[in-house]
Amino acid sequence: MSVLDSFFDRFPFWKKLFKPFLVVAPYVLRNSQTI
Repeated sequence: MSVLDSFFDRFPFWKKLFKPFLVVAPYVLRNSQTI
């Protein structure tokens, strides 16, 4: 996690894109498994 934290500290722009993805990912995985 420390590597990701340092990466996000350098590129806060990616953190804004990555956070919504973490929220949506579980739903996408759950839907893909049911199909």
